[in-house]
Amino acid sequence: MKRRRLYSLLAGLTAMATLGLILAFVVVPGISKDVKSPASTQVVASTPDGPAEGIAVHGHWTLEVRNLDGNLVERCEFENALAIDGSTTLSMILARQKTITGWSIGLSGTISPFLSDSGEQRQGFIVDSTCPTAGCQYFKTLTINVPTSGDNLNKLVLSGTATAHQDGTITHVRTHLWIQPATDPSTGSYLGIGPDFTNYRLPSAVNLTAGQTVTATVVISFS
Repeated sequence: MKRRRLYSLLAGLTAMATLGLILAFVVVPGISKDVKSPASTQVVASTPDGPAEGIAVHGHWTLEVRNLDGNLVERCEFENALAIDGSTTLSMILARQKTITGWSIGLSGTISPFLSDSGEQRQGFIVDSTCPTAGCQYFKTLTINVPTSGDNLNKLVLSGTATAHQDGTITHVRTHLWIQPATDPSTGSYLGIGPDFTNYRLPSAVNLTAGQTVTATVVISFS
């Protein structure tokens, strides 16, 4: 009788241990387990179809300066993020309070390499061919794509080229969303202009001489 009870006790303990091992490896839907190290295991709540942390907007920039013959003079890459006013603009667009009418890339410096028609120093705007605004500080070379393959899969890629009118520097870059109230009956490209969507002040200036071109590529992604 004692031996039978001992066998029953051992069988029960074995069953409990087995159940514990099974539960240790069960992944509950909607819960993400961090297993970086056994000593710091964390359980992070998340939605089934979303990340465990907040949504962030990233902008990866590449600037390439070239001579008239096409030779590369300088190339730099850097990251930026959503501007403070850009988050407000994005919220209004998602709420259908504002309508997007265009994109532009802004390039400026302490001594701007870009001039207006009257010869004044101006921020250079890279816009697409539908922009009706005239002026030599507007360069209608912007392309807007969402690649379906490659490194930039499903990311928003803005790219365009501007030509320096005089020797100068680029110290600050921006992306702009041109927007207007959704209730505005007027239609067309580049109506109104919103605040910076993303922006960045370069730690060191990019130098341009008259006639050189700068190609700006911005890859905007969400994570």
